[in-house]
Amino acid sequence: MAPIAFITSLWILTASAILLVLTLYRIQDKPAGLSFLAYRDGKLLIVAVIAFLCSGAMGIWYAMRLRKIGERPLRLALRWNVGPLMLTSIALETTLRLLATETPMETRLLGKTLLPYRLETIVERYRVDSFLSYDPTLGWIVKPNLNSLDGLYDTSPDGIRTSKTGSRFTRERNNCRIVLVGDSHTFGEELRLEDTWGYSLQWHLPECEILNFGVGGYSVGQMYLRYLRDVRPWHPTIVLFALSSNTAGRTMGVYGLTRLFPGIPWAQPRFLLRDGDPTPINIPLPSLQEIEGRQWISDLPAIDYDWSFAPGRWELQRWRYFYHSYLFRLYTTRFSIWRRQQKGDSFEELNHALLRAFLRTAESDHSLPLILYLPDRHDYKNTDGETPSLQILRSSGVNYIDLRPCLSDLPTDDRFLPQGEHYSRRGSQVIATCVGTHVASLHRHVQQQDHRHVPNPAPFLGPAFHRGS
Repeated sequence: MAPIAFITSLWILTASAILLVLTLYRIQDKPAGLSFLAYRDGKLLIVAVIAFLCSGAMGIWYAMRLRKIGERPLRLALRWNVGPLMLTSIALETTLRLLATETPMETRLLGKTLLPYRLETIVERYRVDSFLSYDPTLGWIVKPNLNSLDGLYDTSPDGIRTSKTGSRFTRERNNCRIVLVGDSHTFGEELRLEDTWGYSLQWHLPECEILNFGVGGYSVGQMYLRYLRDVRPWHPTIVLFALSSNTAGRTMGVYGLTRLFPGIPWAQPRFLLRDGDPTPINIPLPSLQEIEGRQWISDLPAIDYDWSFAPGRWELQRWRYFYHSYLFRLYTTRFSIWRRQQKGDSFEELNHALLRAFLRTAESDHSLPLILYLPDRHDYKNTDGETPSLQILRSSGVNYIDLRPCLSDLPTDDRFLPQGEHYSRRGSQVIATCVGTHVASLHRHVQQQDHRHVPNPAPFLGPAFHRGS
């Protein structure tokens, strides 16, 4: 009876030790302190600790009894516990390794990625969009003097999108200069300049100079800094500040790598509110070489403020030895951890403050600021409600133009590129028509008033104009 009880206690000890390790991994995304006990993983941890201590005590007691009757507990443990456990583990590890496929970027198991990612490997193999370059303040910008190999993109020495004719712009004051600030839907990614809505806008405002400062992947914070640094010296008459579905969501990120966003691996400015004003906390931003120089992603500056950072997707220093096991990696993939807490100001507070700061600054510069909402494919795929940017605009209390009704007038297949994520030529033209109608009305009012500052543009914008609650 004693040998059976001894072996049983060893298997309970083994199972509780495994459960203890796995729950210790799982509670990393729970709040600090004892509040983790309110979660299932916390309760499992307590069960594992109790089972481990009790089975350990029972094992020691039964081992002592076995010694008294001349039995060898170590031999029993090796034969009925350690040996079978090692053989089973080796068999499972071997099977997983035979089924897995190693690629330069990741390990694939039965068609799915086996986590975690290694920072060095991801950075080394990351594909950087050829038309973007690192910027220590904004994170990344469109390359100046660009002539892309695919023939789609050309820019001026100031990084403003231009035609192949090599158009040059002068910063001398212009009676009507309209500047576009936004992300890839404003820049016109995947499109020739002539097919973008910014270019088509010229047909509705032939007397105005239109400058496109859009940059793919930008957040609201980056757009704001882009305006402060690069747009203000041009003294625009009207500034179009265009958000798409996740522009506001990106504001809470820090590293493009954590979103695994193709082509944009750099860091971006992260803001916190200081006396109500949005202030970047991580400028100058690290270069890609500096990011690659960190062994662990947890060592990157301001990573705790990156709401896109999921610790379970990346190698963590404290678990580095466990990652040699494919069984453990399979567990971390199946039961991935998110994060312990989201540091910094709330999503709403920070984005609202950035929008107000932009409006306040533009008006103080005697420019007319106009906020747009550009719909994209997510607006028509999203079945869970409004997109992050639209949520922010609706709750912000600021005036904005919702362009969804304009694009909805087009047949579904004509709105976006068939094999892409951005507007088709026809979709761009429809957006330009709606924006042009509103902006032309504003510009006429400015001319009639004989000044460039319109404190309340709402009466002149028509039915598509909205005010956040």
